Amino acid sequence: MSAALSRTASIPCSGLPGAQIYGLFDAFQQAQLKVIGARHEQACGYMAYGYARSTGRPGVFSVVPGPGYSTPALPC
Repeated sequence: MSAALSRTASIPCSGLPGAQIYGLFDAFQQAQLKVIGARHEQACGYMAYGYARSTGRPGVFSVVPGPGYSTPALPC
């Protein structure tokens, strides 16, 4: 995923880090991608949606699996 984002002109990723995806966030750091941390799953969705609306580029977010996994799916 980090390699694909690197090829697309460094699109920032909003995310809610957790033990299950620490490896993904490490890969983002190694690829020097910008990651914007959030405190709630829905905030990640809103950040990605706002980025997409304001730039016309894809919005990307990542959250941990679990009960809140579907929360950011439909922020609007």
